[in-house]
Amino acid sequence: MERRELISGLTQAGLLFFWSVMVVVVPFVSLTWGRALDKEIYVRTFWFYMAIALGMGILIAMLKLIQILLKNLDYEKGFYALVSRIIIHNPKEDGFDMGGLTLFIQNPLKMWMFSVVIFSFVAFITASNAIHMTAIPKPAEMAVTELGELGMVTEPASTGETLMLLAVIFIIYSLINYVFKRYGIYDTQTGRIAYWIIALGILPILGGFFWYGIHTWRYGAEETSMLYAFMFGLFQTFITNLTGSVIPALVYHETNNLFIKMIELYSSDKALLVTIVIFILFGSILSLLILRDVRKGKFEEYG
Repeated sequence: MERRELISGLTQAGLLFFWSVMVVVVPFVSLTWGRALDKEIYVRTFWFYMAIALGMGILIAMLKLIQILLKNLDYEKGFYALVSRIIIHNPKEDGFDMGGLTLFIQNPLKMWMFSVVIFSFVAFITASNAIHMTAIPKPAEMAVTELGELGMVTEPASTGETLMLLAVIFIIYSLINYVFKRYGIYDTQTGRIAYWIIALGILPILGGFFWYGIHTWRYGAEETSMLYAFMFGLFQTFITNLTGSVIPALVYHETNNLFIKMIELYSSDKALLVTIVIFILFGSILSLLILRDVRKGKFEEYG
């Protein structure tokens, strides 16, 4: 295994570990300090989404491990291609080539901060205008703290639902990639164009229908706008296939749920303040990281 592949594998393993810790810590705080532990419906909601999050996370991790093992056995156009589009975070190999931007987001920390800034703004705008891009878990009204409510709509619900969608998309995506690689379709310019039309056009549409289906099943048709639920699943699939990373989709779902509940509990003014703080804090950190790379002579990579 080459050093570059080893670093990539360790990075993705580290990302999985970090997100697994967050999926456990956030609801733990909600259930304890947020006083949701004594409320049966909150506990049931926690275990339901935790089972989905862990199950889908383990499935994706196992398929990714199989992908790495088969790739090193040089089954480029054989069995490897069957799991070749199991995406965690590797924009250079799994995403659409966007030049300098792809190089920039290859670093998972930069990808995460960039996603938080962008999607916090998007979530604030949509939530402020009552445009709920997806339904959020709505347990019965009970005497829990605001911290508890904010935590329970964020994790593990966001990660569980997002990974369930992406696991299905990754399997379909890998089968399509297998056909294109196995029969040499991808080797032609027309084939590559068709491949990315499917990846960034058709698969997101399938993701939209799947998202609408699971939300209608979970929350009921009367609580889920068909158009907004469809667009949410479409965008999550599109941004994952485009960037070659699950980070944007996960952050998008979390910020969406968080800002909807934040405006419901507090006000648009307080949510705007949070958005401004995120912009200043994360924007400053991103700027410092870029300046550091410039000093190291990496400026050309972002050109």
